[in-house]
Amino acid sequence: MAPLSRPLAGRRVVNTRAAHQAAELDRLLRAEGAEPLAYPCLQLAVPADPRLEAAWRALAEGRFDWVVLTSANAAQAVAEGLGRVRPGRPPALPGRVRVAAVGPATARSAQELLGVEAAWAPPRFRAGELLGAPFEAGARVLWPRSALASDDLARLLAGAGLRVTSLEAYRVVPGAGGVDLPRLLRSGEVDALTFASPSAVEFALLRVSREGGSAELLRRAPAFCIGEATAGRAAGAGLPVAGIAEPHTAAGLVASLVRHFASHDAKRGVGP
Repeated sequence: MAPLSRPLAGRRVVNTRAAHQAAELDRLLRAEGAEPLAYPCLQLAVPADPRLEAAWRALAEGRFDWVVLTSANAAQAVAEGLGRVRPGRPPALPGRVRVAAVGPATARSAQELLGVEAAWAPPRFRAGELLGAPFEAGARVLWPRSALASDDLARLLAGAGLRVTSLEAYRVVPGAGGVDLPRLLRSGEVDALTFASPSAVEFALLRVSREGGSAELLRRAPAFCIGEATAGRAAGAGLPVAGIAEPHTAAGLVASLVRHFASHDAKRGVGP
């Protein structure tokens, strides 16, 4: 059993993030002595929409003033889109294009994937907060959104006098690969599950069911979530939610794991 000074040492923690997003959480878990278990529960699919390719080309040519990114997946979709219309070149945004990114993880993804620091980055997703960005009157704004997103944000921005192009830029679909999670759960070799979005919970239930398991199996390990919506979806499926990240980042998620297992060990009288 791990000592109180390092409560995650030796713990096996399932990382359900998409393969292109898993590295940060894996690194933070290893730094605490945990063993990350890869189980990607989602991946991105690109819609076959010629309007989307035209938008990426316009963006590459600097014909938008702003890009609104409401998730790290959106930043990934932009990077991949720019890569398709400018093969062989880095997916950097033209210097005149500014980014409004919701949340620290999205802003960080914009920096890492697109080489640009967000000009506006409200810490939490509330559509109204984006109106605080220093948009110029009549600015041309691209909002590359998920297939699951409503168009409410586009209407809000258009109502503020902006020229908004809102396009479905990516779809979140079930992931594949990673560990044999049903087997590990049956043998008691999983200490915790982590989820960064309601879709991750949804697709984890789907994957485990397809792979010979069940929702009941997933209930054998405590769940740790980024965001109340994610925690609500997990709780609604009967998963034992043991922690919610605060702040809503990978580091906050690991901190919630540390708090839980430190308390767990203290109750059992485990210490250095």
